[in-house]
Amino acid sequence: MARSKSASTPKKSKDKGLKLKKTKSSKKSRSTSADASISDKNGSSHRKDEETGGLKLLKRHCVTMSRISKRKSLRQKRVVLFNIKGTPCGKVAKEMQSYIGVLARRKIPIIRTTWRTSKSIPGCVTAEEKDKIWLRVQGAFEIGPEKRKIVLESASSKWREFKSRLTRHYIMPYLDDPESLKFPPDDYRFINKDHWTQFVAERTNPKFLELRRIAQARREKNKYPHRMSRKGYVGLEEELSTTMDEEEVDRATLWIAARQTKQGTFKDEGTKQCADKIVKELEGKDC
Repeated sequence: MARSKSASTPKKSKDKGLKLKKTKSSKKSRSTSADASISDKNGSSHRKDEETGGLKLLKRHCVTMSRISKRKSLRQKRVVLFNIKGTPCGKVAKEMQSYIGVLARRKIPIIRTTWRTSKSIPGCVTAEEKDKIWLRVQGAFEIGPEKRKIVLESASSKWREFKSRLTRHYIMPYLDDPESLKFPPDDYRFINKDHWTQFVAERTNPKFLELRRIAQARREKNKYPHRMSRKGYVGLEEELSTTMDEEEVDRATLWIAARQTKQGTFKDEGTKQCADKIVKELEGKDC
């Protein structure tokens, strides 16, 4: 059988979950079982164990949240808690957010142009696709209909993050290596090949590259980036509330804590000076 060609080594990734060395998957592993075949309305048709022939950067395959599917088959739902601000919190909320991420990646095609649904916008995410995510979340968790907006906003954010991740790690480092862009990443075997080809063409278009350059320049002007990763302000607030009174966990406290290391220090002097200034202003108000 023919072996896939090796490509150039990608740029070093900041993501801990990515290998530094890129490999291509072989397309020789195919199942003969009829049960392994999967197809969906988005035009994707593949097998669960079929390798795509595309890039493989992750140490393991992407999360599927199969335990939730098992609970759904047993009609078991977990209750999601919300804080006084109406934001999901707690262990079950984290699990729900992970599940929303899985649904956003798998149920919304990467070729959709925008999350906003409108008949006047070609290629936008459809109302049916949004309903599909909401109904699946409702089927797995005890959550009221008034929380639909929160769920879909989370799905929107995670869908955009996924497209950005694909662009950042699976396309941009290989602009000079077209062979590496021919097939969908083996890390995400659910991506339809035609969708991937269209997505690559869009992301390598000169207009998109210019918009990306402008956005990167804008981000570089952010002098005080946070260090929270997936935790977010909700997770940080929940963490701080275990050692501080609720009244003490205000916006200023959260801003400072979000930019501190685990040792309580700051990455650069500029952030430290800004944090010290905030503390002094708060101390002046208390006097």
